[in-house]
Amino acid sequence: MRSHFGWFKRRRQLQLDDVTVVDRGMLRKAVGAAALGNAMEWFDFGVYGYLAVTLGQVFFPASNPTAQLIATFATFTVAFLVRPIGGMVFGPLGGYIAGAATVTVLHMSVTPAQMLDWGWRVPFLIAGPLGLLGLYMRMKLEETPAFRAYTEQSEQRERQTAGQGLMTLLRLHWPQLLKCMGLVLVFNVTD
Repeated sequence: MRSHFGWFKRRRQLQLDDVTVVDRGMLRKAVGAAALGNAMEWFDFGVYGYLAVTLGQVFFPASNPTAQLIATFATFTVAFLVRPIGGMVFGPLGGYIAGAATVTVLHMSVTPAQMLDWGWRVPFLIAGPLGLLGLYMRMKLEETPAFRAYTEQSEQRERQTAGQGLMTLLRLHWPQLLKCMGLVLVFNVTD
C-alpha cells in the first residue's frame, strides 16, 4: 500500500558521513553527568513543591497565608518557564522518588516548629554535594568532534568576515542608520 502522506515518503539511504562515531567511555561520561544534573534539578523542584507552604511562611509576609502560597508557587512557576523542554521528559521520575523519600524522612524527624525554623533547608543541603559532583563531571567532559569542527568553521567564517559588517551597514543601510540615530537623539533630548 502506497501512502500519500509526506511523513511516510522514502528518505535517502544513510551514507557513511551521516553516522557519527562516539567513544563509548566519553558517551557514558556525558550521559552520566547529564543524568545526575537533571536528577538533582528535579530533586530540588520536587522538594520545593512539597515544602511550598513552609517556604511561603518563611519567605513571604505573614498577613495572608493564601498570598504566601501564591507567591511561593509564582516563584516556582518562573523556574519552570525557563527550563529546557528536554529536561521535562526524563527528570520528573527521579526527582519525584528521591524528593518524596527525603521530605518524608524529614517530616518524621522534626516538629512543625523545627521545620519552619531550620528543617526546610535540609533537603536543599542534601542536594548540594551531589550538585557539585554533577558540575565537576560536566566540567571534565570533552566536546564532541562534530561540535569542535562546527566551532572551528564558525570561527573561520568570523575571521573572514570580520570588519565587513560596519562597511556593509554604512554602504547599504545608511538611511535606516540615520533614522535610528535621530530617534535616539530625540529620545535623549526629551528625556
